[in-house]
Amino acid sequence: MILLNRVEITPTIFPDKTSQVWKIDESILNGVVNCIRWLFESESEFLQVAQLKMLLSELKPGIRVTLDVPYFPYARQDHKVSNETTFALRSFCLLLKSLNFDDIITQDLHSNIAFEYLDNRSEER
Repeated sequence: MILLNRVEITPTIFPDKTSQVWKIDESILNGVVNCIRWLFESESEFLQVAQLKMLLSELKPGIRVTLDVPYFPYARQDHKVSNETTFALRSFCLLLKSLNFDDIITQDLHSNIAFEYLDNRSEER
């Protein structure tokens, strides 16, 4: 589930299972800071979060957008990649970082590794 400023965003799901986030009620936008709250239910929501972030940037250039992800997906997949394990956390963090949120808030990180990959001051590893 994805909320924008506490209002649920319902994407259109097309017959081919792709989705589109559009036609949001602009009256729910805040002037300075907007908060996307992502209550992770499936990986498909990642693209919807990305679409919403890009839509907000187009509608209101210069506004701040915070992402609130109480449960952080892939937090426990924080080891280097091998054929026996996955480092999905790194992939997820680098994709999330590419969306350029002003702030990311979470409550369930398994380790500090996610912080390292999300920190805009750090080099990509």
